[in-house]
Amino acid sequence: MSKLKPSEAPASGSKLHDLSVEKYLHQCVTIGNPDYLQPEFVRLSADLAYWNVRYSETIGAHLRAKKDLGVICAKLDILVREQLAASGVRTTEAMVKSTTESHDDYLEAYEMLITAEVEKARVYGILDAVRAKKEMLVSLGAYQRLEMQGDAQMRNLGSQQTAVERQTRKGAPDKPKTKPDDDDDL
Repeated sequence: MSKLKPSEAPASGSKLHDLSVEKYLHQCVTIGNPDYLQPEFVRLSADLAYWNVRYSETIGAHLRAKKDLGVICAKLDILVREQLAASGVRTTEAMVKSTTESHDDYLEAYEMLITAEVEKARVYGILDAVRAKKEMLVSLGAYQRLEMQGDAQMRNLGSQQTAVERQTRKGAPDKPKTKPDDDDDL
């Protein structure tokens, strides 16, 4: 039997096992300093764009692997039927299917489909983590704005209190202390 070749996956980094990629991945899904979010907000759109492109590449690789498996399966089906007919063996669908699915070309194409499926799921997980980071950044930003508003209100309240204290120190008359009258008890 002739060796059938499935199309190759895109060479533009279909694997994510490079150490520098893993480091970049870690930076994409974590927040460095929760007190200083500005760089994270700036970086977020680039991370989303990068991982969306990567996800679309893995979808393309998965679809090509699926197509290749179908083409190889169809070619092997014809080849197996011809060989079984030439040998004089009565051909059944189960026999053709089992012979086709145990062929090396089919197994290789099926392995490529599995690899593409795993890579697609992995990149989707990364993209999902970046989206979760986006939501977390929005929440942290809102929380920090509330804290800053609270600090401003506390500063205003504090300045009002210090103005009253200064007024009191300058000699503003204190309220006279009154003793309770004995007549009030009746």
